[in-house]
Amino acid sequence: MQAHEAEQLGAAIADWYGAAAWRLETPHPQRWYLRLPNKPEIRTHALAVATGNDINAFLPYGEAQAHWHALLNEIQMLLHAHPVNTAREAQGLPCINSVWFWGGGELPRMSRPQFDRVYSAEPLATGLAKLAGIAAGLSPASLMAAAIDNNESLLITLSIMSPALDDPARCAALARLERDWFQPAIAALKANRLAELIIYPCDGHAYAITRARLRCFWQRRKTFRNYVQADRSNE
Repeated sequence: MQAHEAEQLGAAIADWYGAAAWRLETPHPQRWYLRLPNKPEIRTHALAVATGNDINAFLPYGEAQAHWHALLNEIQMLLHAHPVNTAREAQGLPCINSVWFWGGGELPRMSRPQFDRVYSAEPLATGLAKLAGIAAGLSPASLMAAAIDNNESLLITLSIMSPALDDPARCAALARLERDWFQPAIAALKANRLAELIIYPCDGHAYAITRARLRCFWQRRKTFRNYVQADRSNE
C-alpha cells in the first residue's frame, strides 16, 4: 500500500466515525494510530501473533468485544467500496479490505531505565525509549558496529517472528543474528569486552550468558529448536 492510499482510506474511516470523536492518523502505510475519547474496554493481539492462524481466535475480546467486532465489519464494508480499492483491483493489486485492532492503552509511568541505549526499528520500542529518556536509534548491522562499551544496550528485533518454525525467512534472519550478533557477543565475552549477554525471547523467560558460564563445559548444549519446543510444551 502506498502512502497516498493509506491517507485516503484513513480519511474515509475518520470521516465515517467523526461523530464518535475518532482521531485516526496514518503516518505510515503499515502503521495507523487511533485516538479515542474513552477506553475501548477490549484486549487485543498483535498482528504478528495472529498471522498464519485463524483470526477468529485473535479478535478483540473483553467487555466491549461485540461492539468492536461490529465496527470491524463496518470498516471492511467501507473499504470494500472505496475508490482506492476499485483502482487497485483494476491494476490487479490486492484490495485493502480490513484493519487490525491491536495495542492501545495509556502512556505508562516509566520507572528508572535499566538500559542506556535502545536499538530497534520498531516504533513502539523507540517510542517507549524516548518516553523513558533513553537514547534510541536503528539497529546497527552487527555487534561490532554498536556502541556497547560501558553501556547497558538493548537490541529489539522482530525478524525471527513467524508462525512456522521452519519458515525460510525466519531461518535466514536467525542465521544473520547468529553471524552478526551472537558469535561476536560470545567472542566479546571471552575477551572480557562484554560483561553479560541476556536474551529475552518474549515468552516469560530470559537466558543470561556471562564469561564464567561459558566455562561450564559439563553442561549439555541445546539447539534453538530444543528451547522453542520446550517452551511450546508448557503452553
